[in-house]
Amino acid sequence: MDQQQRLSAAARERREEERRRVDRINDAVIGKTSAKKGAKDFAIDPIVTQKQLYSNANEIEGEIYIQTERDEC
Repeated sequence: MDQQQRLSAAARERREEERRRVDRINDAVIGKTSAKKGAKDFAIDPIVTQKQLYSNANEIEGEIYIQTERDEC
């Protein structure tokens, strides 16, 4: 009986998660929704983001980035 209750609860949770997932699909539409009125969506460019991160880093953060990149290679 306990096993059946857990399966039933799991099945209910899966249905709820699927419902939430479908709701999230329509939450944000690129070019139509934005956090601020009149704001624009920008393309995501990891290289530009990384350059901005490096240029805004202080000395310690810069060293951390350098060491991290060296360890990943």
